[in-house]
Amino acid sequence: MFEKREVAHLVFAVLLVAYLIAFSKFTFLNFLLALLFAFLIVVPHVISHKMAARYYRSEAKFKLLEWKRYWLMEDSEFKHPFPIWLVLPVIAAFVTLGKLKLFMIETFDLSWKTERRIGSWFYEMQEREIAIIALAGPITNLFLAFIAGAVFSVTGVVPVKDFAIFNAWFAFFSLLPIGNLDGTKVLFGGKIRWLFFFAFTIAFLALLYIVNVYITFILALMFAMLLALWFLTTETPKRTARIPPGIMSGK
Repeated sequence: MFEKREVAHLVFAVLLVAYLIAFSKFTFLNFLLALLFAFLIVVPHVISHKMAARYYRSEAKFKLLEWKRYWLMEDSEFKHPFPIWLVLPVIAAFVTLGKLKLFMIETFDLSWKTERRIGSWFYEMQEREIAIIALAGPITNLFLAFIAGAVFSVTGVVPVKDFAIFNAWFAFFSLLPIGNLDGTKVLFGGKIRWLFFFAFTIAFLALLYIVNVYITFILALMFAMLLALWFLTTETPKRTARIPPGIMSGK
């Protein structure tokens, strides 16, 4: 399922996420707990991409987020890809003393063979399919956040709630439509789909700090549905009444 390069990138991703989680209170024990959290956040996210891609008879290859261009022009390229996955989160952690955990670290490349897609509607991957593959990762993190929130509501163990919040933050940053993040792929696959899940994630993340996970889920779902419905009504063109030609010509 994983190539050697993917495994290396996955190790770096887990270590970086663990470092960001433990940054503000960095001790050996805290780092070990953060390492466990990071593994349970990143690995299911990546596996979900791969499983969704396999469903659509394609292959998703995990990689760390890099910038190849510093401007919009074709010749505005770095000699070597810029490791934005490392530089930006570390700078943000130092500037905010660990309060901002910038989980903008991963993306995936999608590949497929035409002969493997025989029987599908299209031989080439469609934007809707790519969007669903991209959504699989953030949805998995939101699911883990919900489960952890439910466990916290029963046990009251604070690290469990922290795990839920970290998963929600990871989903939020993944859904940002920036560069090659998951959010960009979802947005190209449908604006309403992206708006619904992004709005749900924002509301879920905000409410998770103040109310229990069940109320959080219901209110976030209502907010996302209302926002998506409003967007749909504004995007739908209004029908105009047809005026008979005779009236326009005065006949």
